[in-house]
Amino acid sequence: MKRIVIGGGASGLMCSAISAKNNVETILIEKNVRVGKKLSQTGNGKCNLANLEMSLDCFNQSNLVQKLMQLYPTEKVLDILRQDFGIHTFGDNFSRVYPISENANSVVDCFRIACQKYGVKTIFDTVLSIEKVQKGFKVHCQNDVYFCDDVVLATGLFAQAKEKRTFFEQYQTALHPSLTPLMVKNPDKSLDGLRQKCFVTLLKEGKPIYKEKGEVLFRQYGLSGVCIFNCSAYVARSKVKGENAKFEVVLDLLPTIEQKEVQSIVESRGTWEKENWFLGILSNKLALHVAKQSKDVQKAFQKAKRLSFEVVDTLGFDVAQCTSGGFDEKYIDENFALPNGVKVCGEIINVDGLCGGNNLWFAFASGHLVATK
Repeated sequence: MKRIVIGGGASGLMCSAISAKNNVETILIEKNVRVGKKLSQTGNGKCNLANLEMSLDCFNQSNLVQKLMQLYPTEKVLDILRQDFGIHTFGDNFSRVYPISENANSVVDCFRIACQKYGVKTIFDTVLSIEKVQKGFKVHCQNDVYFCDDVVLATGLFAQAKEKRTFFEQYQTALHPSLTPLMVKNPDKSLDGLRQKCFVTLLKEGKPIYKEKGEVLFRQYGLSGVCIFNCSAYVARSKVKGENAKFEVVLDLLPTIEQKEVQSIVESRGTWEKENWFLGILSNKLALHVAKQSKDVQKAFQKAKRLSFEVVDTLGFDVAQCTSGGFDEKYIDENFALPNGVKVCGEIINVDGLCGGNNLWFAFASGHLVATK
């Protein structure tokens, strides 16, 4: 049997190496000049591989995720990484799993060496089309044409991609950038670059749907930071469904102080100049911003505990960590094959998770499953 895997990212590398290890003649086609380009940049270069506390709640609604969680719990994926690729890991205080090297390039090298060891033939070329023929598939590339019995699409989608190319769009949902900063209505540009630890609540049509405590980075266009990235996933998923929902991010700027205490402090400063109400409690620029948003001292302490921003949209694919949307699971069978027989794995499927290793876990798990089918 001859298999062509298209895409040398996390899922494609996993699928290629395990296929070849299982004595399947495997060709990996990658459009970039090297494999694992995006993988080498994940986790701020440290490569957050998985999460020890995997939860369905971290993903969009998907039966595929539920199936893979049963077949590939985190410990099994880590065993595969260790035994087949020589990637040894550790978990941090937040259950995020990293390579002990804490270096994403070393992870890519381990995958690259494993592919060589197991006999994967790697070709750097751009796939133009995939054609179903009588005895398998015909893959048309920019520089050549290849025939195979089995073909796997593991190209990812548009996140951080310079070229936007998709295949078999009739089987795909709408696509939207996910895990990005958020653009908000009427941002205060004077706050650009300021960081603040907050308790973040995302509202959809006025109802809270996600909460997280973390650091928020204020930008000229809106808000950033890991907890904001996670909020963006819910916005993106809503866009994929075609909803026109109103989203709002609410920040508790003083999560360690009860509202009564904030009220007492601010009311005691009622005779102070307005811009000084929050001095010593918040950074100067943020103190001034909150004061400006408050009509009087009675409203000021409420604003510090509930500063709201109307969401305009996520940022674009050029800064997105992943794509929301992709091949609809209603077209994917138990072997992760589309109706035309082409198999799929990784980000190209309509599965997206929150930050913390969830998306790489799915890439590895789906890539391994497809390799064994």
